Formats: sequence, C-alpha cells, structure tokens
Amino acid sequence: MSKMKYESEKDEILKQGALFQGMDPYNINKQDLLHVARKLIDIYNAVYRSNALREEACEIVANLAMKHEEVLDIVIENSRNYTKNQYIDDASPYSPNSFDVLLKVGSSNEKVIPFLEEVIRDEWGISRWKAIEVLCNLDEADAKDIIRNIIKGKYPSRYLELESDLRIIESIKGKEFIEL
Repeated sequence: MSKMKYESEKDEILKQGALFQGMDPYNINKQDLLHVARKLIDIYNAVYRSNALREEACEIVANLAMKHEEVLDIVIENSRNYTKNQYIDDASPYSPNSFDVLLKVGSSNEKVIPFLEEVIRDEWGISRWKAIEVLCNLDEADAKDIIRNIIKGKYPSRYLELESDLRIIESIKGKEFIEL
C-alpha cells in the first residue's frame, strides 16, 4: 500500500471514529463500529507513527469504549495481547497503548478494575506495572484496595521483587501512601 493511500485511509478512520463518538449508540452499526475501533487500535499500537496521531486515536477509542461495551471488550483483548508481547519485547514498552485507554475509561465500567486485578495477579513485568500505574491513577476504593494488597504482598510477582512494584506505587501515590 502506498504511503499516500495509507495516510488517506488513516485520516478516514480517525474521521469515522470521531463521527461515531457523537452518534446515538442505537443508530450505529456494531460491525462498522468494531471495524473502526480495531483500526484505531492499530493506529495507536503503531509505534513508528507520530505520538500526536497515536494519542488522538487513543482518545477516540477511550470515548467509544465508555459508550460501547463491545469496544471495551476489544480494548481489554488488546491489553492481553500487549501483555503477551511484552514478554517477548520487555525492553520496548510503548505508550499510548490499551492500558492508557483503560485509564481513560477508568471506573466508569465494571470490567476495568477486575481486568487490571487479573493482570496484577497473573502477569509480571511491564504489563503488571502498567496495570499498577492505572490503578494508582484511578480514584476508586476497589483500586486503592488492590494497591494496598500489593503493598502487603498479597499479589506477589512471579519473577520480580516487591520493591519494583513499590517504586511505581510510590512514584504515583507518594511515600505516605505506602507507609499507611
């Protein structure tokens, strides 16, 4: 595909995503919505693209995920894929990614915090740290409880020391939070 054609297609996907944001959810063809959401996810996952473009795609996906459960489901699935990919390429985390979308969706959906807890319970490394980061930035009692349980050692990391988790929590929440 030529660069010009790709740029035109990318611009069209961004326009469609922006259009879907303003539409009544009952007037949207779900297959079209999911197609556009997947294409937008491809844009923010393309680390070689400009950060501004990737941020725009991330913002549109977050807005769509807040309104459409189906979009949130593919964001969560993409987060799972990011987790698996980071095992292979742990030295190259990228942002924005689907964890950034989950932060924007936040506690407005009951699927987000349980998914993040699953990542913390079952995964290690970059993905675990991204989940901790998102939970630390959510102003939600369940998120704070999970973070406190990490501090207490109730969610031990498989391969890494608790100190790695504590550094992330301290950098976001402050030392006082850890000492509580």
